[in-house]
Amino acid sequence: MRALFPFVLVCMAFLLNACGLNAGAHGTVYHGDESRIEQKKYGQNIHNEQLENLPTQSMKNRAKETLQVFENIVNQLKGSGGESASLQQRLDSAKKQLTTLTRQQDYYSFSAQLAADLTEAQKARAGGNAQSLLSILKEEGVNWGNAHKWHNPYDGKDYLLDSSYLELDDGYGVIPDLKAELAQGGSSQKVYDDIANALFHLYMLEANFNDTTPYNKEHPTDRQLLKHYDAQNGQVLVVSLTEQALRVYENGQLTKAFLVTTGRYNRPTPPGIFPLSDYLTNQLMMTLEPPGSPEYYDPVTVNYTIKFRDVGYLLHDTWWRKDYGPYTQFPHQDSGGDKQAGTGSHGCVNLQTEQLGWIFHNIKPGSKIIIY
Repeated sequence: MRALFPFVLVCMAFLLNACGLNAGAHGTVYHGDESRIEQKKYGQNIHNEQLENLPTQSMKNRAKETLQVFENIVNQLKGSGGESASLQQRLDSAKKQLTTLTRQQDYYSFSAQLAADLTEAQKARAGGNAQSLLSILKEEGVNWGNAHKWHNPYDGKDYLLDSSYLELDDGYGVIPDLKAELAQGGSSQKVYDDIANALFHLYMLEANFNDTTPYNKEHPTDRQLLKHYDAQNGQVLVVSLTEQALRVYENGQLTKAFLVTTGRYNRPTPPGIFPLSDYLTNQLMMTLEPPGSPEYYDPVTVNYTIKFRDVGYLLHDTWWRKDYGPYTQFPHQDSGGDKQAGTGSHGCVNLQTEQLGWIFHNIKPGSKIIIY
């Protein structure tokens, strides 16, 4: 069965010292009316928040670089006589919008929209040819992954953060799945749409990778995905593979958020949109891998399982894990001490027992899960 920050804290003492407001060195700064002191503190906090919300130069550079990629594709289509009129309108709109962005959140939303525009541009570039679009997807996954390797201090190795979109050994990753779909000669339009959706998800992963919005807040890439699948109504789970987070939306509104652990590098969680089904309790999970294999795990009974894709892809609780969230899909020392908790799943989405219990009892079967 295919079971599937560190943060830099800004020291306020440093800021106070830089402003000559270090109470320890200079005594009490304010005297008299306490309300005036609080008003001053409030004003200073607002000022700091405004500074923190200003876009960084790297944000501006990334936006310009991505916009240039978009423009290059549009120009290429023009030169080859391809359909480019609607894309040119999108490009002109994006160029105009870029000059108006003033906050970090503006750049996050801009990047998510530009990711959607890039997908349409690549589809036009492929000219309706599924094999061509698959080649574009494969190239994009490899190029972005190699440009954004994560160095794991635990084992000293470098990992690509988008392995779900690659062609991995033993048929793992989205590329082998799509190749098989092409080879089976299914509906050409369906295959093309499936490849286009995978590319859309990859571009959303790329845009979201640079979004520092907390995991328990709405992300613009989530909003683009909900719009793409016309999923603003009802209950939808959205899983971000780079954040290792799951967000719950009801009628388009964020209601819950949980940290998760998804598939390890060579057994990644598949991206896509899937229906939730087969809600079961007290299930024994076993692997077909032999003891001694790096993919082997001892048989274990879990409290809750929810299927989201055939061949054993589940949401399930992992009571033996203590740590969830960013980079827990890679080798690490789980703070609970269980060796089997020291890397990602075999493709499943793992949650704490009480959190998956909440999903089990509150999210209806048939609801969708979007993974990107």
